[in-house]
Amino acid sequence: MRIAPAITLSSDQQATLEQWARSRSLPARVVERARIVLLAAEGRQDKQNRGRDEDHAQESIPLA
Repeated sequence: MRIAPAITLSSDQQATLEQWARSRSLPARVVERARIVLLAAEGRQDKQNRGRDEDHAQESIPLA
């Protein structure tokens, strides 16, 4: 498994990324990258991030 280097964000960077991650007007790839960086800053590894994204995607699917 590849181990990503630790990421340290300033409070301004954190706030900006959180705003981007919640955005509905930015391109989806920007939102997704912001989420990935925020997860990495929490110390999550690549495989953990993918699993969380899949869980989140399933939760957001509306039921008929």
